[in-house]
Amino acid sequence: MMIFRPKSVLTFLSLLLGLAAAPLALAAPAVIQVRVEAGPAYVQKASVMLWPVEKTPSMAIWLARPDGSHALTIYVSHRVAAQDWVTGPFTDKRDVRRPEALPIWAAAHQRSGRPERQQCAACHDQHQREEIDPAARKALDAISGATPQTSFSRNVNLPADFAPGRYLIRLEVNHSWDYNQAYPEDTEPDSPGYNGQSGQPSVLWQGELTVGAAASQARLHPVGHGAPGGQSGRITFDKDGLDSALGILSAVTARYLPPAKSAVTAGRR
Repeated sequence: MMIFRPKSVLTFLSLLLGLAAAPLALAAPAVIQVRVEAGPAYVQKASVMLWPVEKTPSMAIWLARPDGSHALTIYVSHRVAAQDWVTGPFTDKRDVRRPEALPIWAAAHQRSGRPERQQCAACHDQHQREEIDPAARKALDAISGATPQTSFSRNVNLPADFAPGRYLIRLEVNHSWDYNQAYPEDTEPDSPGYNGQSGQPSVLWQGELTVGAAASQARLHPVGHGAPGGQSGRITFDKDGLDSALGILSAVTARYLPPAKSAVTAGRR
């Protein structure tokens, strides 16, 4: 029979307490941080049914692979994700389509190969929250929201299985009714310059981040625009005919922070 002597018992208890207090290394997820600085044309004045309003732009931020394919949506304006547009009193919003809003992101996202239920397209035409499939609603809420009224930051945790490598970080931004001489109002749907209700097309800002063991950062720059009428997701890499659309944002920066280990004491809450 084993006999515990007082000294042995104290040693044993000390060992247990020491194990309970030992720090455990837990890995925090990798993070993408994006900072968006509003420009002089970020908030624009308009008139809806003779009522003056101030409007903010539609916007999407995402990571793309070097070939341009969609990898991860960081943020998208809810009205674009769900095609849930404000309409006049005699128009059913279910009949309203705005393919010209953010055509580059929309095309890339829909081609991403994700299951249909996980795509924002699964929520189109479902304007009452209770009508949206719960799985689709969860996916939508994770990436979308109202466009902030001024400069803002957005952080997103990368999935644990997100592949390391070089990525394009893209931001597409667009204002409704942003007409100018190159993109005038009342263009016909079958005309080459048709622009829906956007006027000037969406502007694509772009930079490059490396996802891996080390931190990286990028400053995005406007590099082109989307199809004026949303006819496709094709990118036109020039800025001809754009004026106020280039002033919606003044600066966009992004940072990648690799997984960080944090010490957590076992047995403590």
